Amino acid sequence: PSVLNLLNLMVFRFTKEGQVHHFLLDTGSPISFSTRLTHLTHEDLGFDTPFRHTLHPALIQLDDASRMLGVPITGFVGMDLVKQFDTFLIDARSRRIAPNVDPDGFNAEWDVPIEPGTFILGQASLAGGPLERVAYDTGAMCTIVLDPNLPQGLPQSEVWTVPTMYGVLPSRLYNGLDVRLENGPAWPSIVGHPQGFPNPGFRAIIGLDILSNYACLYDMRGRRLLLRESDKEPVFEMNAPFTLGIKAEFDGEDLVAAHVLDGMSENHPKVGDRIAIKGVDHAEPEAVNRITSALTML
Repeated sequence: PSVLNLLNLMVFRFTKEGQVHHFLLDTGSPISFSTRLTHLTHEDLGFDTPFRHTLHPALIQLDDASRMLGVPITGFVGMDLVKQFDTFLIDARSRRIAPNVDPDGFNAEWDVPIEPGTFILGQASLAGGPLERVAYDTGAMCTIVLDPNLPQGLPQSEVWTVPTMYGVLPSRLYNGLDVRLENGPAWPSIVGHPQGFPNPGFRAIIGLDILSNYACLYDMRGRRLLLRESDKEPVFEMNAPFTLGIKAEFDGEDLVAAHVLDGMSENHPKVGDRIAIKGVDHAEPEAVNRITSALTML
């Protein structure tokens, strides 16, 4: 088994019963599910801690997510599996995922309170405001604000669509909204703002645009998220908004993008084909639309 870093999303790849499977690690999904399998084991995910976990039938159609990722997703590893461990380490930069890591030897720089349950909940300040309830979501490529009242004047992208647990929803991206985690670091973020997302009881979803910069140890028993700046360089040097299944680099003049996994249809550029995207300011949210359009040909 291996862990693939799709920019910052984490996908388990393994072979079972003669078939290759790709499972997205998504703490924003309350349950683990699959279109093909009935259970997962520690051997599938490459863990030392033994387990056998029953999977639910697929909650959603995975075609849209597979198309955007460029690899056939056959299931999700959700919170029902993650929270059965005392601790759960996710370090996107080093491509390391491991359960039951000892928090005493972790050398955390920040100790962020959390409430593990159906979701991993916590608190954060958005745009300098008071602390509000948020969820920590390893399946979100960027931080998402669900409140319709965003600060005025933020640069924004055109409407684009993104697969979610609630279907494919139209969304805009907004640049420059400050996010500060409770007892934790602050980030100026490019945030998503989807339309039609049902009210989940929290204001925002903290995504991997923030979390992938750290080794993250979710201490379920201690009800805390321990953060330590990753000692690894990013798997891909990112100077553009994160996008699904795509590697994008700024070469000083143009954005140069390429798919990072095989499994794309014949209509897509091949893995490793570097496509220069002219005239895009890599610091602006609209870069996401241009990159996605160039590589998916949608």
